[in-house]
This record gives sequence, structure tokens and C-alpha cells, in this order.
Amino acid sequence: MKWTKYVQLVLLVCGVAVFAYFLFAGEAAVGAMLTWAYIILGLALGFAVVFPVVGMFSNPKGAVRTLVGLVVAVAAIFGLYSLSSANPMLLPNGDVFDNAATLKLTDTGLYIAYIVLAASFAAILFGELKSAFKK
Repeated sequence: MKWTKYVQLVLLVCGVAVFAYFLFAGEAAVGAMLTWAYIILGLALGFAVVFPVVGMFSNPKGAVRTLVGLVVAVAAIFGLYSLSSANPMLLPNGDVFDNAATLKLTDTGLYIAYIVLAASFAAILFGELKSAFKK
């Protein structure tokens, strides 16, 4: 068994433990769930940065493609940020949320999520169609 399988197993057990804690403790466990989500997010971001950098050094020819992809991603994020709205939002309790920075970042995150979701569906569909016609 490779070391990645052990890491996956540890993360799975920790996730199940936090979920079980939430089921039994109810709203008191929300803090633990948020902390676990931040830990997982940090690990994902760290690995998303570290592995491409390691790959660039082990495969210098692929480094150019990685850098082009990084530049395109950063340009897309800046473009989506410029399209984001900072208009105040009416909350269900009648209050108005008007923190412009938070509203722009939230809109940007939603736009990124929509694009990633659409790209995922397109990749799945393309992969299935390609394998269907290959046979």
C-alpha cells in the first residue's frame, strides 16, 4: 500500500469522526466541522501548489505548460473579480449586508465554482463520449 492510501485512510477516518460528532452533538459541533473544513482546504491548497512545482522541476518541458495554465487561471480570476458585483444584499431578517469586499469575493468564488462545475461536467461528458466511440 502506498503512502497516499494511508493519508486517504487517515483523512477519511477523521472526516467520519467529525461527522459523527456533529450528528451526536448537534449545533455545538459546528465549530469542529468548520475547523476540519479549514484544515482540508489548507491541505488541498498546499498540495495544489506543491505538486505542480515539484512536477515542473522533474519535467522541465512541462513547466512551460504549467506556467501558461497558471497565467490563464490568474487572468480568469482577475476577470471574474472585475465582473463581480458589490451591490448591497438584503438578508432574510431584513438587514442589509453592504461589505463591498466580502460581496465581491463571494461573487468571484461563486463564478469560479460555476465555471469549475461546468468544466467538470464537460470533461466527464467528453471522456465518456471519447471512450464510447473508441470501442
